[in-house]
Amino acid sequence: MNNQLQELLKLTTAKLGYVDIFLNFIVCLLSTYFIIYLYNKFSSTVADKSYFSRIFPIFSISIFLIITVIQSSLALSLGLVGALSIIRFRTAIKEPEQLVYLLMITGVAISSAAGQYRAGLIGTLLFGAVVLLESQWIKRRRYSIAASTGVLVVKTKSSVKQSEIEDFFEGIQFRIISYNSSEEELTYTYSLTLSDISEIESKMKGTLDLIEFYYTVVS
Repeated sequence: MNNQLQELLKLTTAKLGYVDIFLNFIVCLLSTYFIIYLYNKFSSTVADKSYFSRIFPIFSISIFLIITVIQSSLALSLGLVGALSIIRFRTAIKEPEQLVYLLMITGVAISSAAGQYRAGLIGTLLFGAVVLLESQWIKRRRYSIAASTGVLVVKTKSSVKQSEIEDFFEGIQFRIISYNSSEEELTYTYSLTLSDISEIESKMKGTLDLIEFYYTVVS
């Protein structure tokens, strides 16, 4: 029995060469940055997109490194389970969409590290196609609603005052949900009830020094 267990722990898979690992790593990074583009462009999350998406490359590299190291040894794989069991993530992911993007990056990193980069590339392209189709459907649905409540996130330079933004909401029911500031940027999150955001968007972009502007329909 002990001999069988020792033989089992010695099982290894085909080890990848350094050139293969490097190429797989490049594919992993390219796929990750494509997913970052999709997240920043089409995500409907109300969180700060640029702040959250900054962790995507680091997260992808971490998963890639772990899978590259443990795939050649069953003993390392079993040891990893024990090591990760003591880790707790204190910050909860509040929106399911954020979790979906993290899972997609995890899948891309694992497939690339395992040498299945074709599966990762195909999965990334299919994911992008689904995101694009869904965003177009949501956009058509948004403009078909007579009046809707949505969440508007406006990120500006620190020189822009809050009153300058709210001047564009004249005659519109609104309330501020959150406010974040740094030395160079200000981020305002509003709840708005209106039928069309395009007019406000065009006026703000033509007047204020905006960094980001995105609106999500809630109901």
